Amino acid sequence: MKTKVLTSARSRILIVEDDRATRHLLSSLLKAADFAVVTACDGINALQRLKKASFDLMLLDIWMPRMNGLELLARLRNAPKRPKVVVMTSDDAPETLLQAVREQAYQYLPKPVEPKVLVDLVRRVLAAAPATPPIEVVSARPAWVELLVPCDREAAGRIQSFMEHLDADLAPEVREAVGFAFRELLLNAIEWGGQLDPNRISTHRLPSGTPHVAIPHCRPRAGVQL
Repeated sequence: MKTKVLTSARSRILIVEDDRATRHLLSSLLKAADFAVVTACDGINALQRLKKASFDLMLLDIWMPRMNGLELLARLRNAPKRPKVVVMTSDDAPETLLQAVREQAYQYLPKPVEPKVLVDLVRRVLAAAPATPPIEVVSARPAWVELLVPCDREAAGRIQSFMEHLDADLAPEVREAVGFAFRELLLNAIEWGGQLDPNRISTHRLPSGTPHVAIPHCRPRAGVQL
């Protein structure tokens, strides 16, 4: 007698990308990894898809015609069943990436997308619990970034993915080092200052134009910035 193997429903992913070749590539890679995939060619098309079905994750290109990715994020900010969002772009301008953080993008994936990196990231994001409260951008100036970050390890990795790709007039290896150093300092603050309490908030400041990082300290949401 054959034994029936029970499997969980496949995660549903919406790919929003205006370039047809890229859209097809991403779809093929994720279908091969056993995800259920739907595609959209721009933000307006994505809204139509989201009205008809729910998704666990959205891979979102930034610059598209009719409605770009940042505009779509703003439209979805208070949506009750909004999927987690991974933004994809080769635009590493601080204002672009920080606006994505401000609009509650969950993670960042630089273009061109590497297949293994894509699949691994999608699996990590889907496996992670939703962050509560969300990451907030307090201020963003050309040489200074200030964030409110939940005291959990997942938030540290998410912020690193944005910060180490900021176009800050630094050599790539220096930007990577800054991102790594900021993550380590943030983890230290989360573990020791915030006691890994997801309901606490940490205030973090990062100069985007220099390789110096301000040491963060976990404080309650209304706490004094150090």
